[in-house]
Amino acid sequence: MNWQAPHDDPLDDLLRAARWSEADAQQTSHLAERWRKIHRRQRIVDGARVAGMALAAVVLVGGSLTWQMMTVESPLPALVEVAPESPAAPLNLPGPLPAPEENAVAPVPLAVSVASREANPFELAIVRRQQQARAKERRPFEQDAPTEPVAPTEQARDDLESVIARLLANGAEDLPAAAVVLDETHVDAESRLRALVEQSRGAKQAVALRLLATLATRDSLLFLINHSLRPHCPDEVLAAIERLCETHELAELAYRAESAERRRAWLAALLRRDAAENTPAYLALLRHPSITQDAIAALVAAENPPIEGLFAALASPDVDERIVAARALAARNDPAVSRRLAQIVMQNNARREALVALLMSKDAVASEFLAYARTDLRLWPSVQAVSAQYASVLRLN
Repeated sequence: MNWQAPHDDPLDDLLRAARWSEADAQQTSHLAERWRKIHRRQRIVDGARVAGMALAAVVLVGGSLTWQMMTVESPLPALVEVAPESPAAPLNLPGPLPAPEENAVAPVPLAVSVASREANPFELAIVRRQQQARAKERRPFEQDAPTEPVAPTEQARDDLESVIARLLANGAEDLPAAAVVLDETHVDAESRLRALVEQSRGAKQAVALRLLATLATRDSLLFLINHSLRPHCPDEVLAAIERLCETHELAELAYRAESAERRRAWLAALLRRDAAENTPAYLALLRHPSITQDAIAALVAAENPPIEGLFAALASPDVDERIVAARALAARNDPAVSRRLAQIVMQNNARREALVALLMSKDAVASEFLAYARTDLRLWPSVQAVSAQYASVLRLN
């Protein structure tokens, strides 16, 4: 491409001849400060405009959602027709039942099949309570409508008093059967028995308390625990508390018991639970210095002690837990337990704790192994070291 020189223009000559004045430093700084103020003011205006637009958008969206929620109706659930269940066979109870009160709820008949014999009334009541508990679990969010408390009728009071009088007159009468009849024919038998226990004294109070314990639910648990603290507590009350309490609640009762006898009773109840469930609670009580001896005594008398849990505790990272577990295993004086402890020593796993248990045990297998250890140059130094280190513990059992 060929480039040509531009034509001369008179305006160009005038511009070349123009003389622009030079700005000094004060004018330059003043101009720069002016531009900074204008720029800062513009940024503030732009930020306020953006914030206002965002707020307007939020208000608009919230208002539209609220309007939709107020105007749109939720669909109704579809109704499903359920076929009625076939009626169960009637319940055959021995002897005539008292006439139910006018407002009482009729008991639901149960069909109970037993291979060898018919179920007695007490067994039927247990089955009925299990069914009621399962029904409550299936409806966890349903709540009963509040009802006004209804005072027991004169006939209901007479029935309860007659049952108490009959039991007082004939001590051989079946108390569980009488409790079942009361529970089936009187919907408020439990609450009225609680009131009767508070109002009565002596033998009448004891019979009412035994009846209450036989048919009690968790609604009466705290009431029964308070009465268990009194002297001459009926055995039915302790059995009801054991039946109604959770495992951690039994452990709490054992921890807070005021006498060694009652503490050992609660510990025995705790050890009657499943071993996988009771072992953590039992080990926690076993570690408590004021409870250790009672806990070991309860373990000795237990029919199904948590032996596997105690052997697992020999490898616990807690030194105190390992030692109390060794003491508990030794207290059993069981040859099978001592044989397993000897194998642990030979394998050098938890050797110190196993040796503590063997040194405290009094069964023949433990004595035989310790006699052998005295002749073994690899084992005897460990036996002597454990005997010296845990001399105070070895004197406890």
